[in-house]
Amino acid sequence: MKNNISIFAVVFIVTLFFTQSVIAVGVDEFTKFLLHADGVDGSTSFVDDSLSAHTVNAQGDIQINTAEKKFGTGSAIFDGSADRLQLPSSTDWAIGNSDFTIDTWVKLNSSKIQHLVNNGTYNDSAIWLLGVDASNKFYFNKGTGGWAWTTAHLGESEALTLDTWHHIAVVRSGNTLHLFLDGQLLTGYSTVIGDFSTEVHPLYMGTYFSSTLRPFDGHMDEFRISKGIARWTSNFTPPIAPYSEPVSDITIQNPDNAEMSDVVNEGYITVDNGTIDNTTQTTTQVQVTFQSNTTNAIFPTNTVITESLNGNFNFENFITQNTLNEERGDHPNAVGAVRLGIPNENLTFSNDITMEITVSEAYNDMELEVLSQLEGEVTWNTHTTCTVTNGICTFTTNHATTYIVNGDGTISGIDDLNLNVEVNATLSMDCYDKDGVTGDYDVILGTIANPGIVIAGTPAVGQSTCIVTTNDTQGYYLSMINDNGASNTTLVHSNNTDEIPDLTQFNETTKVTESWNAPTTKGLGFSVTQFPQADTTNNTFNNVWTTSGNLCEEGITNDDADYAGVPQTAQAVAAHTAYNSTSTTTDVCYKVDVSPSQPSGVYTGSVTYTATSDASGFWQ
Repeated sequence: MKNNISIFAVVFIVTLFFTQSVIAVGVDEFTKFLLHADGVDGSTSFVDDSLSAHTVNAQGDIQINTAEKKFGTGSAIFDGSADRLQLPSSTDWAIGNSDFTIDTWVKLNSSKIQHLVNNGTYNDSAIWLLGVDASNKFYFNKGTGGWAWTTAHLGESEALTLDTWHHIAVVRSGNTLHLFLDGQLLTGYSTVIGDFSTEVHPLYMGTYFSSTLRPFDGHMDEFRISKGIARWTSNFTPPIAPYSEPVSDITIQNPDNAEMSDVVNEGYITVDNGTIDNTTQTTTQVQVTFQSNTTNAIFPTNTVITESLNGNFNFENFITQNTLNEERGDHPNAVGAVRLGIPNENLTFSNDITMEITVSEAYNDMELEVLSQLEGEVTWNTHTTCTVTNGICTFTTNHATTYIVNGDGTISGIDDLNLNVEVNATLSMDCYDKDGVTGDYDVILGTIANPGIVIAGTPAVGQSTCIVTTNDTQGYYLSMINDNGASNTTLVHSNNTDEIPDLTQFNETTKVTESWNAPTTKGLGFSVTQFPQADTTNNTFNNVWTTSGNLCEEGITNDDADYAGVPQTAQAVAAHTAYNSTSTTTDVCYKVDVSPSQPSGVYTGSVTYTATSDASGFWQ
């Protein structure tokens, strides 16, 4: 069985799996005001925990109550007389044409007309208002400036139960306004609504603007105003924990349904619409790393995850799974494989994510090819390449897919363009010119100063040397190809028109060569000498090329040497068919002569050498 050695292919199996969380968004750039109402019982000190950090002024008897709360250590208790919180005028309350979300937990103590929060000034400019009527139904009004309310406002909702915590939310998405009670979109209470005023006024909680009218009697907890985002547009599960800003990046090992729910509930990833098990979009709030025993999938902060076909997905099903054993069925040389995401979903990412796949330190400094297979397809495609560092292949991607890392193939080097490649510790090759200086791969043909120039009737010679090491028991074979492809000419004039033809191209099957007969032989030819020459059994080029002496060193005088033209398709020119504990050396000797009519000038070209393990069956 041939053990080809090539630039390694890194194959990762990545199928993205996502589900949506049941929790609302935490603290982010859209959060303009957040009131946890935590603290010491009876305290009148209230803090805005959003990034805006507005000053909160407590008026009347409003205070923190630790005996009754939804989350945390307390809630804000309003006694139904003249208690209120007032925040200074700010553009954060000026909605204009922005999407927005107002949500809070409330617990009513009595039934009456009472106001939760409003923006504007009393008897001057009513901008918007959220209140509860005498039947315990909450409503939202939009002001038109002055003291008037638009007729295009939301009516009263289903009734709230006294002495019971309820989650209420008002959401504007585009020109549509929605009411939600305990996560349920209230039927009949979504309406088309125009732009709001952009006037800048104070924010009041607990009374009718700055008056003492319609005071709130009850508790509020986790009150939040978000501007620039519609947090929900369909049914959702209300928050199960206080809103918080993730303070650090997070790594999730072997994610499952419970882990994914926790990540969303804690605010590291937000569900931007719908619910955790039925959403079209989620967003990372910090750097999130999904980790298996062989893989890290690193999602940057603010990476939006969507389904490329605009469909919904279940974010609870997100996984990171090592599938190396599974993939080796079709890819026996795979050295790494991972499935990341949700099966049968075509997920894309707004930012490039970083994939880190552990292969082996044996591949350090080697370039591996990353293959991908799109969801639902059977074809593998080249995604990118990576250079292994500390046994890890690292690359980036912006979509969910399947990736694999392979460990087989061939390596190639170009004699006058340099090659020094080591592949998977089983095959290495270094090719250089006659002076043996690493990094110098220009083969100078001729004894005069300029490379590529010969004097008509005076053959010129050059040499390149390839040293190959392999631990394959069947050795290796060396092939070469003219980089001009379809042309039978290797050397081309700098004017890109004139050429020096090659001798009859070498073929590994017929193995036809010809002796160089000066001065009648014209064109470019090559011959091969392989060392150690004493190993005549395993050096199977012996019946093809000259075997005595150092052909390249003999140069012009060796007219008996066998020559051929550089092949335009890859052909094996030498084979070493057994294991050798040390490296073997192959000299490729070039000779060129031209007729007197050949235009003078510089002629250049290039040849690619390829070393492939397992030479069994070659030239036997």
